[in-house]
Amino acid sequence: MALLAGFAVTYPMNWWLVGNHLKHGDAHRAAGAGRAGRFHAAGHGMDHAAMSVAGAPQPPVAVMAALSFVALGMGIAVALAASPA
Repeated sequence: MALLAGFAVTYPMNWWLVGNHLKHGDAHRAAGAGRAGRFHAAGHGMDHAAMSVAGAPQPPVAVMAALSFVALGMGIAVALAASPA
């Protein structure tokens, strides 16, 4: 259940990060490049200068950071409520 809840909470945030060029997506990896291996050496073709000039993300980073902290607080509250007293 925790994995499903974690996926449901983090997927929209990751979608937003990749969509606003603030994080690399996994789809552009070269075939055969391992997770910890030859990511940059494989030549993924992303233009880092273009990523930084993409414009202001919508919603703003501050809003998404606040939502992230809200999700963290909710997780802590659930953990505290479920723990034996």
